[in-house]
Amino acid sequence: MDDQLPAALPAISLEELIALNEEMAALVRAGVPLEQGLAGLEGQWRGRLGRISRALAQRIERGESLSAILRQEPGILPPVYRAAIEAGMKCGRLGAALEAVASSARRLLEVRQMVAGGVLYPVIVLLLAWGALVFFAVKCAPQFTAAFHAFRFQSLAVTAWLAWLGQYAKVWGPGVPLAVLGLLWIWFVLIGRAGILQPRRADWLLAALPWVAGALRSFRVATFTDVLGLLVENRVPLPEAMRLAAEAVGDPRLGRFADAWAAGLTRGQSPESTRAAAAGLFPLLGWIIAAGHRQSGLAAALRRTAEMYYRRGKSQAETARVFLPVLLTLTVAGTATLAVALLLLGPWFWFLFELAKP
Repeated sequence: MDDQLPAALPAISLEELIALNEEMAALVRAGVPLEQGLAGLEGQWRGRLGRISRALAQRIERGESLSAILRQEPGILPPVYRAAIEAGMKCGRLGAALEAVASSARRLLEVRQMVAGGVLYPVIVLLLAWGALVFFAVKCAPQFTAAFHAFRFQSLAVTAWLAWLGQYAKVWGPGVPLAVLGLLWIWFVLIGRAGILQPRRADWLLAALPWVAGALRSFRVATFTDVLGLLVENRVPLPEAMRLAAEAVGDPRLGRFADAWAAGLTRGQSPESTRAAAAGLFPLLGWIIAAGHRQSGLAAALRRTAEMYYRRGKSQAETARVFLPVLLTLTVAGTATLAVALLLLGPWFWFLFELAKP
């Protein structure tokens, strides 16, 4: 049927999600009904996005809510996105929630592009080093081995082994470059999908690199604080607001933080007394919530805290952008250069050493 969302949507890209989200946010801000606006966008978007907008428009026109549609179609968009929409609809500020998601997705897109750029050059160096190894095994190692035998010198085991491998270089030579390029392509595909918004997937694919984990962490706390401030500003009870904000971020650690606070508040405890339960996770955020709640200025305090975490994440991302390519290049290039130098100069120095023996 026309109003069925396409089954291929789990592969929606992060760029497509940002485009869809920004259009939806603009429609909500302008007061245009989503079904009319999304139906009008069908002609502008080709392929997957066009089918999404048409199906969403038809189902919203039938009276279904956006959050209900996404709950019924769990493979369409990341759970984090659905949770953010539910949080926005809960407080009647769907446009603001969509803008928060778009901002978070754009920051993640910048981190992804930065990491991809930092990895690309070291991979090129690695492939060049592998080419040098293949050349040595095919051309140099047999010559060294023949020279050792001609002078009846003891040959280096590694040189003889590489000379033997050189006979089969057509088989194993292309293997490593193809494997590296294949893995790199799979990695690029995975980090390009909208599912990268899920914290665990982002950590698995990106956060293993230096400085990147801190930037992602700061951006998640900033989004959590931003959404929490939005909910509190619209008088959503604090325990429920914390749980909704944590779901909108999807970070398990933030979820434990929110659950600890919400459980204490639900039992009737004050924010100050429940702060100890989560102090080991985010002490600054805990203090802000406790102090802001006491002073009846929590929403404004959370807004300022979110800006602080955004700036911290941006600074960490900038550090990664500058130093990550240098670190990876030096590590890969240094190791490759050392290996090639040992392979080329090692047999030559060994030959001279044997030649100098009395």
